[in-house]
Amino acid sequence: MKCAHFLQVGLICLVAWVAWWNSGLLLASRGFAALALAYFAYEDLPENPPAINMDYFEEAANWLIHHPKVLPHSIGIHAICYGSWIALLIASLNMKAVKTVVAIFPKISAYVKPFTYKGNISEVIPFDYSKRIPTEEGYIWGYSHYSKVGEYSTAHTQHSAIILVEHISCPVLLVYGTDDLFTNPEFAVKMVHHGLTRQGRENLCSVLCYPGAGNLIEPPYTPLCDAS
Repeated sequence: MKCAHFLQVGLICLVAWVAWWNSGLLLASRGFAALALAYFAYEDLPENPPAINMDYFEEAANWLIHHPKVLPHSIGIHAICYGSWIALLIASLNMKAVKTVVAIFPKISAYVKPFTYKGNISEVIPFDYSKRIPTEEGYIWGYSHYSKVGEYSTAHTQHSAIILVEHISCPVLLVYGTDDLFTNPEFAVKMVHHGLTRQGRENLCSVLCYPGAGNLIEPPYTPLCDAS
């Protein structure tokens, strides 16, 4: 007697730190064909790359969508914090294999390092270090994000430091907590929603907000990040 061969929905979980493997494991246990994709400081990946290579993620997406056990029409991206910037960037670059994105604590600008795609490099909007707040546990960074957006110019680069959210054509789910003092996700959520609304595609943007929640929102029983 032969067992039926079931194809699964493919999902890439962007992993920046070892603790974040849990999301991929949890999603795999729920029936997804989950690929936990590290993008720095793992095995042969550099610990501190000079730029984020977006061709790497496109190659991974194309590999997963052609896997014999994955549904061939599309895959999704699941990402947290820094990875959420990469996930939304993938959506804005319209990589053909990716048809949906879940971005937890979304970001919408290159603020630590630039990204490269098809041989071109982006600009960067740096932190405003004067607006970070020291505490006993670490730094509150939320007020240092996006404070220099008004000074930003795209005149000298092929790729904008701010994600061109109006180019997003797949559904995105944005998840954040109202007490996140690390990433200022509410600003990013408004930018994505307003950008898609201007294009008449507000139906592509869903928002899930947890009042009183901070950074990070993780599956139950996984380690929490109190400060950074």
